[in-house]
Amino acid sequence: MMPLQSKIVLAATLAISLPSFSVHAEPRIDPRYGKIVATCPASGTGPRVWIFKQWHLSPSINTKDASPVPAPPQEKNQTAIYRQLDRWIREQSLKEIYAEGCSGELKSDSGVSFNGWKIADLKKVSDKESYPGILTSVPLKLEAKYGGSLHVKCGDDEALVRENNLAFSDARGAIGFMTRLSQYKDDPERVKIYLDGAIEAYKMQRNTTVSEAISRTKAELRKAIERVRSAIDRRNKRLFDAIRASHEKDVAVVFGGMHAAGLANLLKQEKLSCAVIEPVGYQDDEEKLMARLTEELDALSAD
Repeated sequence: MMPLQSKIVLAATLAISLPSFSVHAEPRIDPRYGKIVATCPASGTGPRVWIFKQWHLSPSINTKDASPVPAPPQEKNQTAIYRQLDRWIREQSLKEIYAEGCSGELKSDSGVSFNGWKIADLKKVSDKESYPGILTSVPLKLEAKYGGSLHVKCGDDEALVRENNLAFSDARGAIGFMTRLSQYKDDPERVKIYLDGAIEAYKMQRNTTVSEAISRTKAELRKAIERVRSAIDRRNKRLFDAIRASHEKDVAVVFGGMHAAGLANLLKQEKLSCAVIEPVGYQDDEEKLMARLTEELDALSAD
């Protein structure tokens, strides 16, 4: 039999070597993965919401059959989000995640695909060391790894996503026309290509003047910006309604950064607790674009 002293030494050694995860631990942000940049004070009942601002590739870019070389800059942000959420799940701090870009609940037999990956594909490689760095939907990867012990829900509306993307595209196009038409309005030769493009895009008369085209482009930009804001607001409301119905103590949201402020405001109005997390590697391209569109709308309204 092992002497008592040896048993004590062995027990102490095992305690040191085991991971320091506590069961049902309170979620804590590891500074290696991100930082809290905003919070919602709580006085109502409902889940505490952890909003992760993600910077992601377009879902249509296939990373399954050919990994981008060099690695896209979004990889750092996506990996940081994955590692933080993976840690919380292993600590049993988190059992529910809301994903961007899809509708319904993600399950093992789901046909939802991001960047060429489906859950079935991810399951086959979920034990590999490189798994955290795979560039696809973070919630999709976590569902593939943890399955029944985790609820991954799509807090979005695919029709609204398409509407949102089209409105963004129209707004960018209108800004481009307006900028060039204004820049070259006194240079007939250089302005012609932009004038012809605006006439074709907005189905104006062939004899439309530059001044008339600028006025029409401003009107089209105003409509596009209002469509963008409307689509984002409706997507945020859909996500908020789903979160409010949750019975979990803590839930995580992985959405583009432009949704964070709007969702946080909805949660504040309901007096629900939230924390907005800016993960390592995050770049605020979408937020800057929204800020510019808002500035453009304010300027147009002042005309």
